[in-house]
Amino acid sequence: MFVGTSQSEILELSHTFLIIHGFLYIILSFLFAYRFTLQGLGKTAIPTILCVMELVMGVAVAFLLVPSFGFIGASIATPLSWFGALIPSDVTYFVASKQLKEGTTQSTEFS
Repeated sequence: MFVGTSQSEILELSHTFLIIHGFLYIILSFLFAYRFTLQGLGKTAIPTILCVMELVMGVAVAFLLVPSFGFIGASIATPLSWFGALIPSDVTYFVASKQLKEGTTQSTEFS
């Protein structure tokens, strides 16, 4: 839409970028689900820290991978930062979920 068909290199790089991100968007969907669930549970500090962590990881991974892998390194930097933020958000989600279940069972036992 923004470049002509004569600029085949840009079209090829765009295609590569979209393929990489398209296949790895599943990671982002899990990250969003866990992050927004934690926010809904009132644990707002953790998702905020994870957002900053994701940003820092994306920049760090880009600086590490671009010199060796070029455009592919730049393209996978963001999905790798999603994955890096997904791990602690998973752990936090499961801990919060367990605490919520224990709190629910305890309150029903006393009533």
